[in-house]
Amino acid sequence: MNHAHPRARRLAAVAVTVVLAATGGALTALPATAAPAPAPAAAREDQQAPVSFPRNADVVGAGPSGFLSKTRGATPEFRWTWYADGSSVVLPGATDAAAGGADLVVTVDRSAPVAGRVVRVYDLAKPTAAPVPQEVDLDALGDGFFFEGVAGATMLLGQYVAGGPQKQYAVTLDGNPPKARAVAGGAGIDCSDGRDGWTDTASALYECSLDTTGTSVKVLVDLASGTSKWYPQFDDQWAREGAVSGTHVAWREARMSGSRSVHGIVAFARDSTTER
Repeated sequence: MNHAHPRARRLAAVAVTVVLAATGGALTALPATAAPAPAPAAAREDQQAPVSFPRNADVVGAGPSGFLSKTRGATPEFRWTWYADGSSVVLPGATDAAAGGADLVVTVDRSAPVAGRVVRVYDLAKPTAAPVPQEVDLDALGDGFFFEGVAGATMLLGQYVAGGPQKQYAVTLDGNPPKARAVAGGAGIDCSDGRDGWTDTASALYECSLDTTGTSVKVLVDLASGTSKWYPQFDDQWAREGAVSGTHVAWREARMSGSRSVHGIVAFARDSTTER
């Protein structure tokens, strides 16, 4: 599995980007025009109010109440913006952050002496000027855990095991003492890239490899039920980053056709084994 797997654009982030585009983006001041006639009350309720957006930034996560943005550069700023009033707050001390369909944001500072061993969980359902996070010490969960992403109200963790396969775990963020449960990887199968694709319906897509044959497999895990589906990649197929929705799973893939490499998207309905 010596392939690069860049972090996938999240489906939630794409949805927010589309909303911003449909409403003019609110990235610059709106042009001065004649005021339109007042709309009926029902229509006014459906109108989108513009919100401010940081320059040189991208949407990297979203939830029902707001979205997470990240500025570009060596020292990114992570900011949560609420839809309701356009207010926002910077989440301090973070070199990485994720939001996956709920109003929960997890941040981590990988530059700290603890090398990202403590993560902060923010509940940002309601606007507040100074949100107070819950801190989770990954060392308290066991050895070798590291933060990978968030799927709804579930935090995704990887675990390095000395002399063994890499495993993937999930932690439910419900305010109770966190407990890690295994969801992918283990004897005979090495799994990674928990941050590669996930959805607000609490599912995650992993890149795995069978130890006996070296076959690469995309593994889709339903985090609520613990069930999984396997999608093997055969000879001359190289899967890249993917994404998951409530109805579909998809990823970029390169395949050989004669002497040339063909790049495309492989997609499955989640209730079907028919490839598109």
